[in-house]
Amino acid sequence: MDPTAHSRREAVAASFGLMLLAACQPASPAAPPADPPAPPLSALKLPDPSPASRQLGAAASAFGLVMLRQLMEGAPGSTLVTSPLSLAADLLMLAQGARGATAATLAQALQLPPGLSLADAAQAFANLAARLVSSAAATVAIADGLWADNAAGLEPAFQKTLQDVFAARANVTDLSAPAALADINGFVNQTTRGKIPTILSTMPAGALLVLVNALYFKGGWRAPFDAAQTAAAPFTGADGTAQAAQLMHQGGEYAYRETDQLQALALPYADSRFELRLVLAKPGAAPGAWMDGFSGYDGERPGQVFLPRLDLTWGADLTALLGQIGLAPALAPSADYSGAMSAPFGGLAVVQKCLLKVDEQGAEAAAATAITIAGAAAPSPSPPPPFVFRADRPFHLMLVETATGAPLILAYVAAPTSA
Repeated sequence: MDPTAHSRREAVAASFGLMLLAACQPASPAAPPADPPAPPLSALKLPDPSPASRQLGAAASAFGLVMLRQLMEGAPGSTLVTSPLSLAADLLMLAQGARGATAATLAQALQLPPGLSLADAAQAFANLAARLVSSAAATVAIADGLWADNAAGLEPAFQKTLQDVFAARANVTDLSAPAALADINGFVNQTTRGKIPTILSTMPAGALLVLVNALYFKGGWRAPFDAAQTAAAPFTGADGTAQAAQLMHQGGEYAYRETDQLQALALPYADSRFELRLVLAKPGAAPGAWMDGFSGYDGERPGQVFLPRLDLTWGADLTALLGQIGLAPALAPSADYSGAMSAPFGGLAVVQKCLLKVDEQGAEAAAATAITIAGAAAPSPSPPPPFVFRADRPFHLMLVETATGAPLILAYVAAPTSA
């Protein structure tokens, strides 16, 4: 195997990868529920990765690492599972309706390189999505959806772009109706094979537009672990506390790198376009130090791998975090999304849910991201401050009949008494 193959930042492996993990705390294994029937995948011929899709993959990886670092700082020692690709896809859809400085903010935050426009990035995502779902040895689904309220004034060009480029399902409806929320969650539930039943628990008040990306992956290892080798062993968490884990074990040759800070290796799937990249900080090293410049593997080396079974779920409102990593101007009510809808923009919220399971046979992952755009509330005038009417100087008065305004008395008061 070519050692340099593992140092490539190919879009699928780098940004899907499948998920970015930090300080993983394995959960006790539980019997998974039966999956609902999977809708058939399109039988697409595998397209070659375009140069732009490679750029997008690298950008999504860089964006994901920025996001993961911020999440780790906000919740040190916690397990985090996120999908940079799902979030990037949703933000790219949103960006097609952004204008001016708002569009520039989104492009910069998404780490798009100079020369890769938001429109080009959307086409690159289409190329990447086609590659993802064209696997014969893994089950991969990725789907996008748009729900617009009747009052949003959805721009036809925006809708057409999302349908043509992202293959998005477009719906114009009453978002305040319970059926709209059920439809959105049903879309996510179906795409993720029931692993993420809902992405929104309620429809935010005043919602005008909801953009959703959902993805699913299930693939077997090229060399499955022998279940007979799996044994109970302690897993020491970030706080030093040990908890019981089921540690899988196998030996073989792996793409590998070791420094004084870390060990890194790649576990390939049966579909060689996918691999699970693992980074283990050495005792005393900062867990996220590798993010500052991991440059791939040194080649293949023989070794022994011990990996816990994983059963992880995670979800969060990412709105505040996105504001902290450069997207604040694109989230504020002053942002310009006039290319998406004619109704006034009042702000947006971003939520994501993810799942990752790893066992002796392979891995299963699912993610969903929803961006909800709210309309601007009708401005309510500030109440005037209490006044003081102090008639201690000359003034006018009029005694009137209110229905007709007939003046019974009209006066100018120069003094409160007549001389």
